[in-house]
Amino acid sequence: MRRLIGLGVVSFCGALGAVVGLRLSEGVLAVLAGVVLGGGLVVAMGGVVAWVLVRERRAERDELVPPRVVATWRQGAAQAMMPAVERQFYVIGESGEVIELTPETEPRALVQSTLTAEL
Repeated sequence: MRRLIGLGVVSFCGALGAVVGLRLSEGVLAVLAGVVLGGGLVVAMGGVVAWVLVRERRAERDELVPPRVVATWRQGAAQAMMPAVERQFYVIGESGEVIELTPETEPRALVQSTLTAEL
């Protein structure tokens, strides 16, 4: 059914174009042909220009992205060669007091002990 309706619309447009085309002068037909062909050319060139611009922008974006560096760390030989060093952490307060962080003096433990002392 859809094909029949589509065929009827195309046939009607073709017949109407032929009737109108036979009644128009050569000058008007030339103008109409120029408008139709020019419009088609503008659409085609717009597509080509858009395609070129998108391709250039992708190329620029790919150049700006630094290469990815993937570092993997395997435990074993490299760790065995490194000396075991115990790390120490300190907190310097507003008054200049220095507190060494240990499991007992961790900030969460300090806050909890201060809160329980205030209660």
